Amino acid sequence: MKTKRYAGSGMIAALVLGVCVLAPATPAPAMTTADQEAAILIWPSIHVDKANSVDTRINLVNHSSESKIAHCVYIDGTDCGPVDFWVYLTPQQPVSWLVSGGMTGPIDPSFQGLCKSGNQGSGKPCLLFAPLCPSGETCTPNDNNAGTAVPGRGNLFNGALKCVQFHNVDGSGAVPDTANSLSGSATLIYSSPDVEKYNAIGIKVIPPAPDGGATEARRDGILCLGETGLDACPDGPEYEACPSALILNNIFDYATNPLEVVPGGDAKDNRTMFTDLALVPCSDNFQRTGGSSVTAQFLVFNEFEQRFSSSTRVSCRLDKELSSIDTYGQNPERSIWSAFVSGTLAGQTRIRGVRTESSPNYAGLVGVARLKNRASTSNPGTFSADYTVHQQGDPKLGGDTIVLH
Repeated sequence: MKTKRYAGSGMIAALVLGVCVLAPATPAPAMTTADQEAAILIWPSIHVDKANSVDTRINLVNHSSESKIAHCVYIDGTDCGPVDFWVYLTPQQPVSWLVSGGMTGPIDPSFQGLCKSGNQGSGKPCLLFAPLCPSGETCTPNDNNAGTAVPGRGNLFNGALKCVQFHNVDGSGAVPDTANSLSGSATLIYSSPDVEKYNAIGIKVIPPAPDGGATEARRDGILCLGETGLDACPDGPEYEACPSALILNNIFDYATNPLEVVPGGDAKDNRTMFTDLALVPCSDNFQRTGGSSVTAQFLVFNEFEQRFSSSTRVSCRLDKELSSIDTYGQNPERSIWSAFVSGTLAGQTRIRGVRTESSPNYAGLVGVARLKNRASTSNPGTFSADYTVHQQGDPKLGGDTIVLH
């Protein structure tokens, strides 16, 4: 029966896509990716609760034939505090760790590379951030995980993760890379047993100009995503833009699971559906203490194309059941995402990020959704499945920046 119920969750996810009758206009190409290599990766939803046997496994893959470095930052969903660390990846190497316990590289982190000139050179040990190599040689990352020190987040953590791809260039230390080599995924593990998995959201780097200007621009520690029009990005975009809108095809909360209705049974015997939505701003400052803040505007349509609207502040991260977004948990049954209010089983939610009133232009958001097939009186156990939030648009106004240091 458990297998059947879990499969039912997957069928419901497919049903969402088929039930919604809303047909959006032909969209412009969206820029982020969940199935191709990229230079920036974002995991919007990470959970650890050891008391209830919940943990998250992160997978990070280097698809390049060269060693790569990932500068990563955990974002604490409670206080937005950043915790940064480095991961050193050998060619075509996957690495994996549990968020609760982290991972430490097997080699002394003080030894991170070798001084080389092409395939030759002195082979002198060197530090990537202070190379001190002989003239004409560069500090080339060694094919090992030296320097990797992923911190464990302990017994309780709810947050997000961002990683930026780096490499060592011309002996001057690590700088943001000009290639797209990384992909990743997150697997959420529960004791029920239940397992969810989603792919990290990737943002691709724009190849540098022949004169290498883009590489030099990235040395300033500010990464420019899309047509920002900001003083911090005078040379234009260095990375592709985040989408101008997110599109979530959703079953409304409190809707009865139509695939598991108990014939002739009491309503309490039927399982109900709920959806979690996790959103993270594309803009970020790895030095921050307060986190990035974006206003998320929502347009919600039911199957009759009746429209509802709401908005909320996303301060570094949002991860809630849909019906708690506009009711703050006070009375979720009266939410615009409640089946009691929407009047239909499924619908569509369009999400757009905007900046503050003083700067009303577009601000990027990315996210994932989690469909939950919740237990009933006679059907215990909650089963869930993650799915990708669709995206639309290539924004022409506004844009995003990531400040590294």
